[in-house]
Amino acid sequence: MLHPDLIRARRRKGIIRLLYASEDKESLAKTLVSVYDAHVGRMRGELNEAVGGCEELGFDYKLVRGLSAVLEERCVFQSRAKILPIEARRAVFEEAANSVIATEDERKKVIATVAFRMGVSAGDIDRSLQADLPEEEEIVGFEEIRPSELLKEYNFYLTLALLTHARRLELTYRVKDKEIEELGGKLGKYGVTDAEGTSKMSVEWKTTSRFGYRAARLGALLTRLMSKGGWGLVADVLYPQNSKKVNRFEISDRLEGKLIRHIRREQGLIVEAQKKDERRVGRQKEEVIDIEETALKLGVTESDVRRQFEGYVDLGGVLITKGKLAEVKGAFESAADMKFKSVRKMLRELGCRNPLPVLEALGYAVDWAKDKGESRVYRLGGGKAP
Repeated sequence: MLHPDLIRARRRKGIIRLLYASEDKESLAKTLVSVYDAHVGRMRGELNEAVGGCEELGFDYKLVRGLSAVLEERCVFQSRAKILPIEARRAVFEEAANSVIATEDERKKVIATVAFRMGVSAGDIDRSLQADLPEEEEIVGFEEIRPSELLKEYNFYLTLALLTHARRLELTYRVKDKEIEELGGKLGKYGVTDAEGTSKMSVEWKTTSRFGYRAARLGALLTRLMSKGGWGLVADVLYPQNSKKVNRFEISDRLEGKLIRHIRREQGLIVEAQKKDERRVGRQKEEVIDIEETALKLGVTESDVRRQFEGYVDLGGVLITKGKLAEVKGAFESAADMKFKSVRKMLRELGCRNPLPVLEALGYAVDWAKDKGESRVYRLGGGKAP
């Protein structure tokens, strides 16, 4: 979301520059960091209400939502379900179908019956019924950030959003860097010149509607660029998309280096949880890792990702823990419906947010139909998953 007070077109020489943070922006950043920190251990729905309340305190709603989007990336959300929500709902609905449920006591009786049959508590069943809804997720961890750093991180994402609309980039940095060249090559046609210890890369690409795909690659490139000394960036930007005028966007280490920053974070946050009045610190990691996506997000190579997640099973483009792999295989073996919408839902409930790389890694393919959800998922060769 582009906020006019942080990135806007200055008519002087057609240059767009980042603006300095003001006292009111720092105040909002401090308030939002406090809100997120205070909601660890509570539901996402409660957090959303609290963040929405900040819009009613006189803060610019665009800035509230933009900063919140950055802070949400620093959270760890976890389902409270003890059993798969789809299984809990199926069991409850099947039990309820045997009688008319008209009162709360009758509802509790059905849940108690299902809980006894499944060997869990009635509370476990009740919490699991809707646990796959985003607002029912629990915030189990939040990586704090100083308000001033939050604004710098926000500036980074604003810059990234703007650059997705660029037609051409020109990067300047000290000392030749093969990784920058590799990342630039993934964006489009590029060329590099070196002179007196300074490298200059130009990248051009065609118009695309795949802004998310481009943003991931741009993010990795910018993160790497800003880790170099004496960096600079010039871009020809067509924004908004239906505009006929191309604006010049320019930032550099010398002028904006203190205004913009992207913090490389490890995949997985340090999570602090309160239990029986004793604070425990544990490491929460994803159980399914899309290697390319993670490398782009962290601004590292795919080899770095594989080294960081030693002990995971490498399925090619996906890393997965042994326990989760067994769980996924079991789910496929017992799946009654192999339509894509059902398989996607099943994998997401198992923690696989992006199902396509997992399907491909396990040797499954999709016979795409006009209705995407009705497409058939099948095992290539008809054999068993690896």
